[in-house]
Amino acid sequence: MMKRTIPVLLSLLSGAIWAVIAYVVAYSMIGRAGMSSQVGRRLIVGMIAAPIIGAVIGGGSRGFARLGRTGRIALALVDLYFAAFLFLWAAGLEIVPAIMWGITLNAYFLVLWPLSYMNHSLVARSWSSEDGSGNG
Repeated sequence: MMKRTIPVLLSLLSGAIWAVIAYVVAYSMIGRAGMSSQVGRRLIVGMIAAPIIGAVIGGGSRGFARLGRTGRIALALVDLYFAAFLFLWAAGLEIVPAIMWGITLNAYFLVLWPLSYMNHSLVARSWSSEDGSGNG
């Protein structure tokens, strides 16, 4: 039980930080008026769910260090979109248009993808140190 505490807490914290990132991205797209609308209120629900989403994604980071470079790069992108899907689903928003417009067409993925990679590396390192494998 104790061996999982640090990676899980780190994953929960990562999810909370990603909630702030999601807020900044949403604010840049819909502005102050949009954030005070129904969409903005729904985003709050996604932000509340974000630490749990972080724990889900963080659990998948356990084997990140064992993947080759291409596998790590691909997993970081897939998990970025999967986490966005979970966030928007929790918020009750239109998932596909929001992801396509918000992340892809506005090119936010070009910044968020490397952040996802670094986040996976950090969480994977904590899993490795907790497992005693030293692979991180």
